[in-house]
Amino acid sequence: MASLRHPNIIRFKECFYDEEEYILNVVTEYSERGDLQKKIKSYQRQSNMRIGEDELWRILSDVAKGTRPTYLGL
Repeated sequence: MASLRHPNIIRFKECFYDEEEYILNVVTEYSERGDLQKKIKSYQRQSNMRIGEDELWRILSDVAKGTRPTYLGL
């Protein structure tokens, strides 16, 4: 995750493990535009519908582009 460098992927900052609670905490940069869940809920409020298949494929494509080996430094 730390090696990903792409506009569609939020940057990793650090992580730490809480041994008492057995929880891995991952810290990322702040996204002013929100996350995918926020986008989906916003779309549902605006149109009272679900996101269409074309839009979902566009989003999936953007995520996939961010995880290509080119952006992983491989």
